[in-house]
Amino acid sequence: MPAPFLLSTHRAAQHRLAVDGGQLAYLDLGPRDGHPVLLLHGTPTSSWLYRDVAARLAAAGFRAIAPDLLGYGASDKPADHSLYTPHLQAERIVAILDHLGLAQVTMAVHDLGGPVGFEIAETSPTRIAGLVVLNTTAYADAFRPPLRLRMLGGPLGPPMLAMMAARVSDGNHGCRLTAASGATAGATAAVPSTFTAL
Repeated sequence: MPAPFLLSTHRAAQHRLAVDGGQLAYLDLGPRDGHPVLLLHGTPTSSWLYRDVAARLAAAGFRAIAPDLLGYGASDKPADHSLYTPHLQAERIVAILDHLGLAQVTMAVHDLGGPVGFEIAETSPTRIAGLVVLNTTAYADAFRPPLRLRMLGGPLGPPMLAMMAARVSDGNHGCRLTAASGATAGATAAVPSTFTAL
């Protein structure tokens, strides 16, 4: 089992890429010739959520790419709310894939990462070798909630803002992922066994 990541280790391992809207931070772990697995986080998390998964994927010979979406983690946090649409977030993730020279990935999406990943699957379907969906939203006609109302305007808005603004110290302050039984439909054969082995 890989050694646990501390937040300082995690941040030191991240790369940065200038994209439309600001700088994105991302992890890129594992062999460069390993099958790439793109891990898209939800809210109010970041690539920190996937630190153990990414390390285990890398140890199993996969290439794990875990970006911090714009507005999260170590990525820039511009004040312009129009920069945070799923479409624009997806364009930024595709820019990372282009930068890394990755033509095709298996994608795992969680929470807010779902609409971003679904946008990538819709606009660039040939880039997706497999899809792992973890507790996200999916609407047949569109995912266009009013950002301020849904994320920060409701009763959970103040606690979410406080949680996102709080300084996180080193240690195990993130969520631990556990294996989900039967949640591997549609993914490539090798990736689900790695996810369920965690």
